[in-house]
Amino acid sequence: MMNNLFIILLAITVVYMFFNGKNALFENFKQEDVDRITTWNLPVDGPKRRAFAQNTKMTLIPYVRTSFVSPASTNFPQFAKQIQSLGTAYITCPDSDKVSVMQDIIDQLALWANNNITIEPKDLFYTIGIMLTLSKLQSDPDMPPSIKQLMSIYGWLSENIKASLSMETHAACAYLLLGILTNSKEMVNDSLAAWTTIVNRVLPTLETKLESFTSFLDISYVLNDLLLVMFIFQLNNIDMLEPYQLTTLHNLVNHYAAFTSKNVEYLTRQYGAYDPHHTLSWILLYHRMFKWNYVQPDNVQFFGENLQVMLTAKESGYGGSTFFNFAV
Repeated sequence: MMNNLFIILLAITVVYMFFNGKNALFENFKQEDVDRITTWNLPVDGPKRRAFAQNTKMTLIPYVRTSFVSPASTNFPQFAKQIQSLGTAYITCPDSDKVSVMQDIIDQLALWANNNITIEPKDLFYTIGIMLTLSKLQSDPDMPPSIKQLMSIYGWLSENIKASLSMETHAACAYLLLGILTNSKEMVNDSLAAWTTIVNRVLPTLETKLESFTSFLDISYVLNDLLLVMFIFQLNNIDMLEPYQLTTLHNLVNHYAAFTSKNVEYLTRQYGAYDPHHTLSWILLYHRMFKWNYVQPDNVQFFGENLQVMLTAKESGYGGSTFFNFAV
């Protein structure tokens, strides 16, 4: 998903910093801030999201069980999208269907875990949506008893993600989510090491890279993952970025909006018109944290239009379901 040059750059940087001492990585994060947290606030509170959907007078959709894809490594992206669709169904279904949806999510993930299906590194992006779906379930007091199944699921996910932790932002984001769901400080700190590298070495380069069409999608993915990680830490009262790094982020966001609006015809041919499927899910998280306080006036329309797409495209995977995960 990320171009080869970007992967190589990130890998070299992580290896270099790792061999120069792990403590040196915590330039922006304080490890004691992580250590003091005994119970993490989960990234998505399922009952609160269901209440939000009902308060907005959304039509409740009865749950109809569908056929699931067979466990196989090549089928993982399709399977992950089915799990994410179930995560949306959990929010939008009637109360009478809620437990059935949760049971199907757990049963299907446990089936894949027990078969020890390999998740290819290129498909680790999809584990993020699975983690967000599991966050909804873990926060629900009505979740069916499934401790043994969850242990199997988390062990399977950890084995597949950890091998790529230092290689790309998707793995670093997914591993942080996994650490929070399992309340593992070791996982959280390992993810922080990777994210400190990304913030210090990669974030300052992105605005320049944005001028290249070949880097456009890479930057979108980094923003997706970075804004999600920032939001998770904000939920747990930890500031992830220094003020000067926040300035870099806000400049990048405005440049991204202006670049996209200027080149909308070309980008539409390449990626689809304002497609939230992969590239734009970070917009809602950015709004949750900063509103439009740092958005230049000429760019406000861009963000508003894309939020509207998320509201109407809830079946389009991680990006589309972001509205139902994080909207207030």
